[in-house]
Amino acid sequence: MNLENRVRGKLCKGVDGQGFIPDAAINELSSLDTVQRYLEFVLRQDSSHPSIVELVKYVTNQTGPAKKVFLILVLCGHLEHLSSLLQAGFSDKHLPIECDWNSTTERYIVTTWREPETHGGSTLSWEAFGGWPAAHVTSFAENQWIFLAPVFTPHVFDFVLPQRCPFPILKKHDHSKRGYAGSVYEVKIHEDHMQIELGTKSIAMKEMLPNKNDYYLKEAASLRIIRELKHDHLIQPLAAYRRSGGSGLCGFLFPWAEGGNLEEFWKRPTKRAAADPELMKWFLNQLRGLSGATEALHLKNCRHTDLKPLNILLFHEGDSPGTLRIADVGLAKIHDDITRHRQEITNAKTGSLRYEPPEFRRTNQLSRVFDVWSLGCVFLEFLTWTIYGWGRLNDLVQHTDRFWMETDDGPQLHSEVKALVEEMRRDLIIGVSETALTECLVLVSEKMLVPDWETRSKVSDVHLALRNVCKRGKEESYLLNKSLPSLGPSSN
Repeated sequence: MNLENRVRGKLCKGVDGQGFIPDAAINELSSLDTVQRYLEFVLRQDSSHPSIVELVKYVTNQTGPAKKVFLILVLCGHLEHLSSLLQAGFSDKHLPIECDWNSTTERYIVTTWREPETHGGSTLSWEAFGGWPAAHVTSFAENQWIFLAPVFTPHVFDFVLPQRCPFPILKKHDHSKRGYAGSVYEVKIHEDHMQIELGTKSIAMKEMLPNKNDYYLKEAASLRIIRELKHDHLIQPLAAYRRSGGSGLCGFLFPWAEGGNLEEFWKRPTKRAAADPELMKWFLNQLRGLSGATEALHLKNCRHTDLKPLNILLFHEGDSPGTLRIADVGLAKIHDDITRHRQEITNAKTGSLRYEPPEFRRTNQLSRVFDVWSLGCVFLEFLTWTIYGWGRLNDLVQHTDRFWMETDDGPQLHSEVKALVEEMRRDLIIGVSETALTECLVLVSEKMLVPDWETRSKVSDVHLALRNVCKRGKEESYLLNKSLPSLGPSSN
């Protein structure tokens, strides 16, 4: 039986040109029956022979298998070394190995690979390899990599990959979105290597720029917090990865948002949300969820500092049109650290001035209500889309570069924003009828978009108010405004 050819036949090639054997193929090629029959064939022993029984048990052990070790030796053509590795207690968890030539003994010193930057701890050395011919050791070291592509699971977040470790990406789409610290690509990872349950087959891969390692470390710390929160309206980070050895290659994996970002959603033709009960319920639930997600961040002593429609992504799951989730939390900072990194935040927020609160460049600290202003801007735009459609919202975008303006009396709400709020108040007949839209408008205009940060509402109060609005949203008379003016043909 030619197991070596079967192994080669399972080889997949990633977009980086490196080959790898998928995880399921490793299990298939090293099944109990296959291992037993192959050992009988190679060692010329009956399956009842003690050495065969012991070796099969060693390779297929459930808790500490040596399946990859077995297949590496098959590929090398040196299965005779399996017994020495069994005696040494060497198994898959001890891969990869690295070998250094000792000119005194004229033998390789073989150790389990450790990240070069790791300090302290002991190095696992394997004397069993010392009895092998040098060519057999180098063959093992060369052939090990195709079996070592990482498998992403819900239980591990941080992956440090040796330089030669393959990345199981089968497809990388040309379109990308470039940010201050890196670019985001849509990729497809081999299904055997993405064992996290997702509502999408595509993955968002955020590759950090080579000189942004500090950003990587800070974003990784923020994402660990997000991962612990497990909030339905915060994007769920899948993994953080980096190559060892100073190559600078590092990044993150997230679920891919099939619905794009919130701004892209607003631009699509759709029914008038304010006149549709189901869309209205969805709209209210998203406001509640986004404010709840921001509150969850604040409870962990974090600020997002860059809330905007481009950083709110739509996932096609749950109630139609889907679930909105806050993304790009790389700028989220622990409160004690945020002021020191003001310039860093400013640099990374290129193009985000529109949603920046008045106090950002005026005070020595960033308060808890920094995000409330930004969220208020997004919510007012969301209200505009809900009531009037994209046409009216686009007018607002074209005529304002931010939501406040400087006056002799200090920062005030922008005149165009004030005019829009007054237009909404008239159309919703505030003071005559109490509906979900009127309550949302009052909340946004009087509690969130308050230039004086000291009198602006906390996000916990905003979230509570929206929860109460959602509770009343079951009543159609409260959900819909009967007095809304008709829309022109170019509104969406």
